[in-house]
Amino acid sequence: STTEDQRAELLERRGKQLEQLEQINVKLARIRQLYIDGIYSEAELKADKLKYEQARELIQEGITTLDEQLASLGISDDEITLLKQFATRLRKGLDIANFEQKRKVLQMLNVQAELYMREGEKIVKVTCSLPNTQQELPLSVTSTTQPYC
Repeated sequence: STTEDQRAELLERRGKQLEQLEQINVKLARIRQLYIDGIYSEAELKADKLKYEQARELIQEGITTLDEQLASLGISDDEITLLKQFATRLRKGLDIANFEQKRKVLQMLNVQAELYMREGEKIVKVTCSLPNTQQELPLSVTSTTQPYC
């Protein structure tokens, strides 16, 4: 699909920028070592360091822009598949997890619950850090098979 093509192009460009960033970090480490070894003067170090840090900043800005563009495309089909696989593994793991392990999972997902009354019935509104996961459930729900998050 067109979105997947866009995603692939953005990811390729992001990968190239990450490689450039790594090359700049290597060059920065090299000029520091040249200074320590007495081969570079302090003035040379400062001049090259400034040049490389400015280049690094530009590349980081480019990566941020690409990340924003990637985020605007939404979740890819591959990511949806991975999320479903993760959810399946998580659900199986929670079946055998102890209370403390379950509590840690809830913390990682930033699960929050709000209790309120609606038309004489107790309702719990459950949200977490995953997108589009808010659910309102009557407290009479006792099924553990319904995904809350």
